[in-house]
Amino acid sequence: MDINSDGEEEALILVRREGENRPLDLYLYKMKGDSVEVIFRETGVAQGAATFQGPWLIVTEGIYASGDPLCCPSAVKRTYYVFKDGALVVSRVEAAPSPSQ
Repeated sequence: MDINSDGEEEALILVRREGENRPLDLYLYKMKGDSVEVIFRETGVAQGAATFQGPWLIVTEGIYASGDPLCCPSAVKRTYYVFKDGALVVSRVEAAPSPSQ
């Protein structure tokens, strides 16, 4: 995905960690000459997922209410990031009940 429209592809690396809420770490890398630069990092995203859609990087995470088991959050939050002024910034945030509820 060329999220910053500079003609060069970026690489999104997702790392799923152990734990009941299956935390996700995500890193967006950009090649810069002969080196690699991290241009975005998000770690410990509970029940996390990430995808590209159009100009957005969408990060989904579980939102837990008191008493929710770690496997099953009550709600899901989606954060839409867009590349602006040299960085990924939040474009909008949506929350909805978890599909498993």
